[in-house]
Amino acid sequence: MGRLFRKTKVATPKAENVVMNPAKQRFLRLVPVLLSVIVLFLGIVCIFLSASFADNVEPSYSWLEQKASAQRLEDSYGASFVEGSNDGVEYTSAKKGAIYCEGELKNTTLNETAFTYCRALRLKRITLDHCHVETKGRSFSELTTIEELYVISTPLTGNGLSEIVKMPSLKAVSLSSIDNVESIIPMLSKSKSIELLILYDVKINNEAAKSILKWSQLKGLRAISCQFASHTVHTIVKASNLESIQLPESKFNPSELADLSMLRSLRVLNLMKTPIQDKDLSAVGRLPHLEKLYLQSTAISDEGIAHLIDLPNLQLISMNHTKVTKRALDLLGKIPDLNRQFVYADNTAISEADLEQFRRAKP
Repeated sequence: MGRLFRKTKVATPKAENVVMNPAKQRFLRLVPVLLSVIVLFLGIVCIFLSASFADNVEPSYSWLEQKASAQRLEDSYGASFVEGSNDGVEYTSAKKGAIYCEGELKNTTLNETAFTYCRALRLKRITLDHCHVETKGRSFSELTTIEELYVISTPLTGNGLSEIVKMPSLKAVSLSSIDNVESIIPMLSKSKSIELLILYDVKINNEAAKSILKWSQLKGLRAISCQFASHTVHTIVKASNLESIQLPESKFNPSELADLSMLRSLRVLNLMKTPIQDKDLSAVGRLPHLEKLYLQSTAISDEGIAHLIDLPNLQLISMNHTKVTKRALDLLGKIPDLNRQFVYADNTAISEADLEQFRRAKP
């Protein structure tokens, strides 16, 4: 047995005599490089995760100061026409020549730090877009310089609302894509300073309409792409304090405009892209102080325009994309104070030549 073992014994070669495979040599040379790349990648991931975690725990709002901008508003407080604006009327709430600073918070948690930055910047206008209010709400009333508040898909609770109505300089509130407007509007109506309510893509029920009717401080209502429940518009048009009603692209029963003539102070009416018919303009023709009327993209024809010839203060009318003809110009020519430069009839049966001739003609 011992002899057999000696015959099968194999001598172990020395290490220096072993020749390594070339492919293996190349792989071993690449190992340090690969390890460096992996370490670098993991470092970047850690930095990114740390930054994200830090933002979630204590967001940095220093960028808000960078976004804050100033612009000079030339119009005095009230409703003023700006050609080309989405709904025909630009409503501002600044004294002539005032500097306007605005900021936007998007996808952000509103904690004490955020409100501290807003107070320090003395913003005039602020937008809350898909935000979450973390504080108990008292911070809203401490924003003493805010005049316009735009809320987009940001839940507002009772505490926050009760503090919003205490904001001393707040003149305009905009609610966009918010579900519980029926509970928000009654709270906002308690404000002693809010004069303009802007609603976008919301459903308006009777409770909200009743609050608007009782809102004595409210001067302007702008409801864009909204859905009105039955009888809500009928209630709103009884709010005699309203000076501006804008319902562009909203859905409602046009017969509910029958009592519109009760709004003796109404100066601006926007019915763009609404289901109104010629007969519905009968009530519009009895508004003694109406100055600006927007009827673009409706089914209005010459018969509807005939209801408007007794409007003594009408200065502007937009009939773009309607069924009017040259006869509408003849009818409008009977309004003595109408500014013919502000008669718009694009994409109608009225030719550019006829419209230009109408504008040049003296009343």
